[in-house]
Amino acid sequence: MQYKIVYSFSFICLISALNVARGQNLYGMIKTEKGFWMNQTEITNNEYRQFLKDLEKEQKELMLPDTSVWDQLQGFTDPMKKYYFEHPAYDNYPVVGVSFEQAVAFCSWRTEAYNAEHEQKLKFNLPTQKEWEDAAFCNFIGEDVLQFAGCWGSAYDFSRKKKTLSKFNFNFRQKDFGMEFIDGAIFTSAVDQYPSDVNGFNDLCGNVAEMTQTRGLALGGSWFHGSEYGTKGKYLNYDEPTPWLGFRCIAKLV
Repeated sequence: MQYKIVYSFSFICLISALNVARGQNLYGMIKTEKGFWMNQTEITNNEYRQFLKDLEKEQKELMLPDTSVWDQLQGFTDPMKKYYFEHPAYDNYPVVGVSFEQAVAFCSWRTEAYNAEHEQKLKFNLPTQKEWEDAAFCNFIGEDVLQFAGCWGSAYDFSRKKKTLSKFNFNFRQKDFGMEFIDGAIFTSAVDQYPSDVNGFNDLCGNVAEMTQTRGLALGGSWFHGSEYGTKGKYLNYDEPTPWLGFRCIAKLV
């Protein structure tokens, strides 16, 4: 599939080949200890719309998110169906209702767009389970402490036995903690609403679960799931787009 270059897409077009050559961070991405880059945040509605703008009409129709996923929830979700993907108020929220194939197509588009502008070539992709866990894991592990940097880090050093709710930096199902909506989000939240983890990433735990290269396997938990899904070794299965599933990309030198 061939794509045009969208020059307004800032996190691609502001990337410098010099930074890549020097091993520095790409714009909007963080270089991990394993040598690959990963998006600091989950892919947003605005970023995904830029991808759609670059497609021919027939391609675009195939890549549109399925807004009917909000019907999977109980309650009055018509406003989410109508406004979540298109309204500017949700520009910086994670895209949902996207299939595995659509996420892969987005990564392919980023690869082609970036490489058309730079001599040093990169390949964008969904992370493998190991790559995602390598990016999310940190050396800070205490007794009874969640083990992903995306939930807990040196700035949020407290155990599950001492639930200091004001220090939570994730968006999970709140009834687990006895107080509804204590994290400030009913459904998804803006990708920069919570502080980044000790590695610089946002929402590796919570907000939306994130696809991996293994079709049907997502990591990190989501706003719809309990906090146990933000721990190492836990994962979620999916077989269709959902309102709690999104993705982020990694990039490697080729």
